[in-house]
Amino acid sequence: MKNTGFTLLECLTSLTILSILAMAAYKIGIPLIQEHRVLAATHSVAGLIREARANAITDGNRLICDGTHGCSSFKRTSLLIEGRDSNHNNSLERNEIRHYLQLPSDTWLEWRRFRGSYLSYRRGGVTRFQNGHFLICNGDKGRKIVMNWIGRTRIEKAGAKDCRM
Repeated sequence: MKNTGFTLLECLTSLTILSILAMAAYKIGIPLIQEHRVLAATHSVAGLIREARANAITDGNRLICDGTHGCSSFKRTSLLIEGRDSNHNNSLERNEIRHYLQLPSDTWLEWRRFRGSYLSYRRGGVTRFQNGHFLICNGDKGRKIVMNWIGRTRIEKAGAKDCRM
């Protein structure tokens, strides 16, 4: 009679090898996933900023605000809103919001060194001396979107210490 099955020892050996490979893939994969989430969020936020600036040039005031707390304060968030402040009250009502930007899972954004509680582009596409940066993090992976005082942006890599808080 011919045996067609596996012995218990063969099954346990295979499961041990698969467990070791799964743990290694997890340890390697998590930082890669975090890095890609940060890159995706950074490019999405930078695109939203460029679009708000371009729209301010053509049709007036644009605001970017914390999607969770509104334009009254800018705290750590995973949601941004952008829109045209048509009534010039430095806030975005529901009918003035043009875009919602939800960051990827476990990714957050913090606004640093800016004055005010929202980012404002005036007609002509300039900010009112609101230089600073957006810090975007997932785990210890991070990027900065650095803005100069006229509203132009550049992207820089953030250190792991910047994302630990």
